[in-house]
Amino acid sequence: MSEEASDAAKAGTENTAQGGDNAKDGQFTPITSQEEMNRIVTARLNRQAAKFADYDELKAKAEKFDQAAEASKSELQKAVERAEAAEKKLGTAEAEKQRLAVIAKHQIPESLQDLVRGDSADQLEAAAAKLAELAPSAPRGPISPTEGLQPEHQSHGSSDWLRDEFLNH
Repeated sequence: MSEEASDAAKAGTENTAQGGDNAKDGQFTPITSQEEMNRIVTARLNRQAAKFADYDELKAKAEKFDQAAEASKSELQKAVERAEAAEKKLGTAEAEKQRLAVIAKHQIPESLQDLVRGDSADQLEAAAAKLAELAPSAPRGPISPTEGLQPEHQSHGSSDWLRDEFLNH
């Protein structure tokens, strides 16, 4: 509220300086017409706009400064940044390798593999063990595609296949 009062006092002082009849003997008098109000508000807006008149110029200078700072980085700084990025990428790859090894160890089905998460080997092992218990029991070990099928009938050249079937069994 005190800011509004100081703005009003400045506006009154401004009116006096501009030859307005709004202030008498240094005392504030209320604004009586819309034109007077518009003039005071316009003057205030112009003062505020003048504070930021050089904003675009300063913004352009700051951008040029940033570009110059980037260009002046030494090759060593750039190499350090590349090395840090490579180390981060290597850490991510090693973590994924460890996760996949745990998944393979516990034979987690592909549909549940994204649920194996953790920051350490112990957390990964615990998650995989829990999922292995909950996962539908899938056959463990290698599976023969012909397992459980009966061999095809091998004919001995006889035309009476029914008699051969009874004799062989």
